[in-house]
Amino acid sequence: MGVRDSWNELGTGGKILVGLVVGGVVVVVGLILLLILAAVIGSFVLGMGEPSTATAMPQVTFSVEYDAAAETAEITHDGGDAIPADELSVETGDRTVAWDDGDGEVTAGESVAVDASPGTTVSVVWNGDGESAVLSRTTVE
Repeated sequence: MGVRDSWNELGTGGKILVGLVVGGVVVVVGLILLLILAAVIGSFVLGMGEPSTATAMPQVTFSVEYDAAAETAEITHDGGDAIPADELSVETGDRTVAWDDGDGEVTAGESVAVDASPGTTVSVVWNGDGESAVLSRTTVE
């Protein structure tokens, strides 16, 4: 006897009972899948998927003015984030010069002068929280 014959022999009450059981199983499986999907999406939306270890690099602009007679380059903080002075240095060729600032924080309008010969690349380097980045690089003429 096949499934179709067994189905046909069931009465109305038996068919309703089978429908309720199959429907209940489908609902339970659907709810379990929905809960798993909601947990995965929620963990990433709320940031619990993986902790962020990225350090925010300062957003800042610098300009470099070169005085050929004195062979000095003046680097000026033109705008952007304030940066602790001990996190900034200026590299000229093979020399590294710390950013010397009286109040300990470099803000817009503040500058530092370094010795630089013509053709030297002047770089402003940020070193903070174990990260390092070149914020500005200019070759003086």
